[in-house]
Amino acid sequence: VAEFTLGLVISSLRQSFKSHVQMKNGNWKKYMGRSISECNIGILGAGRIGREVVRLISQFNPKKILVCDPFVDKSTLKKFKINYVDKKELINLSDLISIHIPLTNETKDFFSMQELIQMKPNCHLINTSRGGIINENDLYNALESREIGGAAIDVFENEPYRGNLKNLENCIITSHMSPMSSQARSIMEHDV
Repeated sequence: VAEFTLGLVISSLRQSFKSHVQMKNGNWKKYMGRSISECNIGILGAGRIGREVVRLISQFNPKKILVCDPFVDKSTLKKFKINYVDKKELINLSDLISIHIPLTNETKDFFSMQELIQMKPNCHLINTSRGGIINENDLYNALESREIGGAAIDVFENEPYRGNLKNLENCIITSHMSPMSSQARSIMEHDV
């Protein structure tokens, strides 16, 4: 899941998915993107997967890694240059936010229009955690109106997903593929 997340981070920031679509349609078009090293990377949730995303992404030397998790054991991430922030700081300061929290009553619609409009206009939102954490209708509206720069969504409230996000060029959608590697599936089967 962490590796898949990193792939979405890079594809979203560098806009390689747009070039892929253009090339399939016979068009040679280049897109300007951003490097991870230019960004403040926000990580929401520092459990097993969130910590692994921190480890992987730290190799790209982002400007800052911002972690929001009130339950995190700060000693487990002390070897990385981490800035612990609250939800408001995460939303206001991040150039990209990657979500790694469970879906609960408290995290349902954790990102709705109220949060989305507080983000930087070029912020990207990545969700490989659980559907329902982002209000999908609000995300669609924020992306369509360019309130935020982009999103990459692998999990949805209702799957298989049939909603409007598929119509947006600034949104990558995948079919809940983040745990779909032979190693990940083997671990999941073992843990059951």
